[in-house]
Parts: sequence; structure tokens; C-alpha cells
Amino acid sequence: MIDSVVHFLEEVRSKSLFLSDPSITISAKEFVERIESKTKKLPAGGGRIYFPIERSIDSLEWFFALLNAGFLVFIGNPSAASGKIASLIKYISPRFAILPNYQVSSLPLKPLNISSLTGSTALCHLNNSNDLIDPCETIAQVALMTSGTTGEPKAILHRFSSLILNASLHAEAVELESKDIVGVALPFHYSYGLVAVILGSLVRGASLLFAPTSLPEDLEHSLDKATFFSATPMFVRRMSQIPFRTLTIGGDLTTVAIASKVFQQRCDINLYITYGLTEAGPRVFTHRVAPGDCLEGHLPMGEPLKGVSWRLGTDQEIIVKTPTAMLGYFCRPEETAQTLSGNDVHTGDLAKTENGRLYFLGRKKRLCCRGGEKIYPSELERVLQQISYVRNAYVTMEYDDQLVAYIETDETIDEKHLKTHMLRYFPRTQFPDQIKSVSKLPAEARKK
Repeated sequence: MIDSVVHFLEEVRSKSLFLSDPSITISAKEFVERIESKTKKLPAGGGRIYFPIERSIDSLEWFFALLNAGFLVFIGNPSAASGKIASLIKYISPRFAILPNYQVSSLPLKPLNISSLTGSTALCHLNNSNDLIDPCETIAQVALMTSGTTGEPKAILHRFSSLILNASLHAEAVELESKDIVGVALPFHYSYGLVAVILGSLVRGASLLFAPTSLPEDLEHSLDKATFFSATPMFVRRMSQIPFRTLTIGGDLTTVAIASKVFQQRCDINLYITYGLTEAGPRVFTHRVAPGDCLEGHLPMGEPLKGVSWRLGTDQEIIVKTPTAMLGYFCRPEETAQTLSGNDVHTGDLAKTENGRLYFLGRKKRLCCRGGEKIYPSELERVLQQISYVRNAYVTMEYDDQLVAYIETDETIDEKHLKTHMLRYFPRTQFPDQIKSVSKLPAEARKK
């Protein structure tokens, strides 16, 4: 397994790319040499290690060093609260954890020893038993965390070679070129940032330009030398200009309003929307958006990556067959069996086909039923977001089977105009029972 990492790093070493953040600019050769130097500082023997990866060159080098040393790397959120870290450590039962010094006291057990990796980071040797063993951990190299639908932590196990394959297929689909300079702003503990942006760029030989650790309000100005950028819809909403040759949007539903904003700011841009989930490796579908697509009510999901196929289940769930499917959830055999069947991944997402195109309907868990009629909240949200004064929308079923629409706006809502607009797309039986104007969407909206 280490061979795939060594081979990858040798390939990177030979490329002419550079990596740059506010404190350092290095060549590909220097990047690999620094990884090799870090590898020598790590303990032998491999095993599980918890590593909250930051969006920095230094943290990225430690990630590759851990893989190079034979560790199974459980990637965590560097901003996680102490209680969350304690919960993850109990679940993972790792041999080691890498933490900022101030978080060491939050560990649920006293480390056998603590050694310094950098001035502010400690390597903690934990006295964990190995009673909890997953049959896939001997072949897995990376574990990406998700809370799933239950709120409890789940680690998604992948081979490194699988992530590299997915990164390569995605990079090809969005036409990432070696001459590109890729702006880096997405967090690395999300598969979209780590696989699609970082691994995809390194595979293609594209250079990486890191945004400041604390993202500025004018993010695009700090990345004005970048030609290629990947973002979430929220990122794009915040941008006052789009200086990039190519923009890919993923991680959440991209509306026609967002795509229209992009083309208004730069009509010659290469705009791609992507769909994926960590269990699938993560990228699955890609669609190159044409200005004409913005005349439609919503954007299609696009075409699957090479070697990937899909079908809709009897309940309209998207089922994906992909060579980059996860190995399974760490020590969650029942949930693995519910999601994974061979290379078939049950996504938990719903879709429909229309005029030969596939359209996203929303999460299966968010499907609402009222009076025997199925209502897809994501469809309602998409239409509400077409209204000029609506920044964002969230539709959910609340107590007493009330369908409630939360409208994020600073203006007064004209309910008559809003309902007239909705009537163009939905029967009255699917209208929300209540419409609430808010300055910020409810917290659960950010977990949908």
C-alpha cells in the first residue's frame, strides 16, 4: 500500500508545479523533500492516527508523511470542539493523535508520551486497546469523517489509490490543465477540498495557491493570480467578482441564480457543477454549464465520470456504481451493508430524469409527505431562490405536519408575489403552510 504513495510522490517530484501560501512558495521537488524529511520524524509501525488537517502546505506535508510512514490517517476537523475530539478518539481508538498543544488536555485518556512535531503541535502516543478492529483497516489508508444522518461520527475508509483515481477522473472531466494555478480555499477535512482540489491538482501537475488561513471577505482578491477555482455555492454568493478562467461548484445544490451571477460577472468562464459524496470517492457527476442552461428552471446533474454508471431505485434514489467506492464505514458493518453493495453505492439522494437529463431532487431523509403527496424541499428551495431578494431558502416539515419555508432576506416578503411565482412550478397543494423571513437560516439548514 505504501508503494502507491511512494509512486505518487515520485510523480509529483518530477512535475514543474509550485505550491504557495502567504508564508512560503516551494517547488514540487522541495515539497516532496519536505515530506520525506517529516516522514523520518514519525514513529515506526504505522497503525491508526487521528490527524485534524489544516488548510496549509505544512499540514498537507504531514498528511503525506503519515501515509508514507504507513499510517491509516483518520482526518479530523481542526476546528472541532474538545468534546467532539474526545468522542472521535473513543470511536477510532487510534494509536496516535496529532493535536495542537492546547487541545491535548481534551483527550479522554492520558497519553503514554507526548512529543513536539512543531512549535504548536504535539504527537500523542495513546494507550488504546485494539479490541475494535475493522476487517478493511489493513488495506485502508485514509478515513474521512462524516456524521451521517444520526449525528454520530462515522469514518469512511478508502485506499489512497482509489482517491487518486477519483481525483484524476474529476480533473479530466473539468479540464484542469498543468498550466493552471488552482486557488485553494476549501477545507481539507472535506473530501471535496482534499481529493478534488489538492489531489486533482497534483495529479495533473497544476500549481496550488493557498488563500490566507483566515479567509478574507474579498477572497477573490487574495487569489487573483489563480486561473482555476473550486467553491461551494456559499462561496460563490459572497464573491463580488470572478477572476478565474474556470470555476467548479460543488458540495451543495447550485441554483440557476448562482450560475447566472457567474456568467453576468464573466461571460467567457468555464463553469462546471459537480455532484458527489465521500462514500463514492467522492466525485460522481459533472456538468459544464452553458449560458442557455440558465433559462431553464434548474440545472442538470450532468454526466458520470469515466467508468462510473448510475441508476434510479424504485424510490428514485440514485445508486452509483463506481471503481472508487469506499471500503466501508469503520466498525459500522450494518450501516456499510445499507450503503454499499459490491461497488454499488446507495447515495441517499433522490433524482428524476427529464428530457434525457438527470435532475437532483434532494436528500431521501428530507422527503416530506403531506396528504399522501410527496414534496421535495430542495425543489421548493430552488424555485424560491430564483426571487431576486431571496439570498437563501430552507424548507422543512415541522410540528403538526406544517411545511415551513424560511426565507433569508433583508427585505419585506411579498407573499402574493412569492406564491404567484411558485404557482408557475408547483400546484397549490405543495405550497408551504408558513413563510418565515429570517436574517440567517436555522442551524439545521446547514446540515441538510
